[in-house]
Amino acid sequence: LSNPDAELAALEADRAVAAAEAGLAQLAAQLDGTRLAQESTVAGLDADVSMATRRKEIDGAMAQRGVISDLEGAESADRAGQLSARREFEKRRLAALRRGNTAQLEAQHAQVQRLRALAQFRRKQLDGLHVRAGQPGVVQQVAVEAGQSVPAGAPLAKVVVPDRLQARLRIPEGSAGDIALGLRSE
Repeated sequence: LSNPDAELAALEADRAVAAAEAGLAQLAAQLDGTRLAQESTVAGLDADVSMATRRKEIDGAMAQRGVISDLEGAESADRAGQLSARREFEKRRLAALRRGNTAQLEAQHAQVQRLRALAQFRRKQLDGLHVRAGQPGVVQQVAVEAGQSVPAGAPLAKVVVPDRLQARLRIPEGSAGDIALGLRSE
């Protein structure tokens, strides 16, 4: 049997799955790029904080000896504190980004799974259009014509099992005594 609507629905479902999987791969790549950029920012700030901390220690020692002014020593300390605070903020931002990425990926995975289930259902409907006899045998009679619409459950053909033929005789009760082995019937 064929049903163009069922075939189209199965193809559309398969296309939707492919599109969702491509969207998932694209989202994963995009989120990885964003995460890596944030990790790079944090790593850069780690280096800046280390440098500012060393500068603060050196400028503090130089300010105590009078080589540079106390103002310059205080500016170095302020810069180190500012960079340290910014680094902590960027680390929290990175953690939030990771949680958000995980949630987005899980949502996209769920969408792909839902579309896969729908595609599987559509393919099952399409497979249901393949007519199979309930038993092996020989098709004796086809009850429908090509192109004819049939309701679900309607008989389509008559299949006989040649090695298990049966005959049923209907004889009135009064004539049952006249039956014997070897009698011919017409």
